[in-house]
Amino acid sequence: MRVTRIDVEGAQGKKAAVRRQGDRVAIEVPGSAGQVWTYEAGAQDGAEQGRLARLLQQKLDGHRGTEGDVAGYLRIIQMLAD
Repeated sequence: MRVTRIDVEGAQGKKAAVRRQGDRVAIEVPGSAGQVWTYEAGAQDGAEQGRLARLLQQKLDGHRGTEGDVAGYLRIIQMLAD
């Protein structure tokens, strides 16, 4: 079995998709006027994954969170990166 996409919802009800695309992990965040913003990180680059998790947390929760807030998002990204 291989998981390639996980849909997540933040504390304020905003949603995003986290997906594996080859050697990258991408997040897709809906924007205004039907736009979808895509941000990527290398599947083997822990520092990039951390930055991606912080960005995802800010986009979904609407504020800059603590390391504990970001940790849940990072676990999802890491699961897809394995």
